[in-house]
Amino acid sequence: MLSACPAPTPFADANPWSLAESLDGWQRFLQSEPLNRLPELAVGEAAITVQEDAGSASVLAPILDTLHGFTGSWLLGMLLAGGSSTLVMWAFSEVVTVPSAPNCSNLPDDPLIRDQVTCWQTAITTGDTQARQQGLTEVGNWLPTNPLFGEGQDLLDQWSRAVLREAQQAEAAGDWIIGISLVAQVPHSSPHFYEARTQLARLQNHQQAQAQALNETAQAALQSADWATAYQSLEQLQALDHVAAPLDLPDQLARQISAERRAVRLWNDARWQWQAGTVPDQASAIAIAHQIDPNTYRWQTVQPQVDRWQNELLLAQTRWSQDDQSAAIASIQTTAEAPVRSPQGRDWRSLARVRPFATVKPQPQFARDLP
Repeated sequence: MLSACPAPTPFADANPWSLAESLDGWQRFLQSEPLNRLPELAVGEAAITVQEDAGSASVLAPILDTLHGFTGSWLLGMLLAGGSSTLVMWAFSEVVTVPSAPNCSNLPDDPLIRDQVTCWQTAITTGDTQARQQGLTEVGNWLPTNPLFGEGQDLLDQWSRAVLREAQQAEAAGDWIIGISLVAQVPHSSPHFYEARTQLARLQNHQQAQAQALNETAQAALQSADWATAYQSLEQLQALDHVAAPLDLPDQLARQISAERRAVRLWNDARWQWQAGTVPDQASAIAIAHQIDPNTYRWQTVQPQVDRWQNELLLAQTRWSQDDQSAAIASIQTTAEAPVRSPQGRDWRSLARVRPFATVKPQPQFARDLP
């Protein structure tokens, strides 16, 4: 309960104020001069005592009557009212105050979502395509529970339309890989995702047609050992490859070039070994030649020569066996992995395989019977 508040006691030594008699209490208070001293207040069970003259009492009376409704005393009510108003004003200022722009050049490792989006937008307006790609990736992964999900969908719509427009320009200019890299940026949560998939399929058709033409050029170069053209085609194929539209041809061509170059080295070694002239050297030359990958163009070219070498070697081994059959058999074992096409060669191959297990030395007549 609020205690009764007696009328204030006027100041004994205060000077009377000259105010118009027609003004009421509040008006006279607002138009009065500042008090020359603070009123002496006593807060307690006794009522507030204000020593003031009769004129001052009539001025302060409306104020005291108004504050009399506060709890405890009018001074406490004034303090509460002042604190509440300060709190309200602070909260209001927080609501209406526009937050400061983030420092996009020095964002923390874990920035606020709003600050990150603001920095993306700022960078994109300056033409930063990397910021747009990052924004599409990050915003495209937002879940519907994200507080900015609705705004994110608007951003995806805006950014995706810009990307697809640039992809169409690249397609018109024949830059298939640029177009593919652009449409691949559109995330699955974008409103334009299916439109991007359709455009990607069209770009892939152009990409594969160009890749096939480059591969045909490379194949012709490999047949003639034109390594410069083959490697140039390989580089163009690799540049045409993209993770969103992968190609098998670059890896296949790289392996094929490696196999063809190895075939050339082996064939050069085999020819040098053959020119040594001895039967063991010629047998070694044939063995080296048969290390060439049979799927290479080089093997298709040298295979007839290797067959002629083998027939010549068989004749040399036949003549040599009349003098040193063991050496002849040893030379045949050197070419054990080489295919044999003549009946005489197959006989010598069989003899070479069973020779280590023989307990009786083969008769020279066997060698003389061979043609």
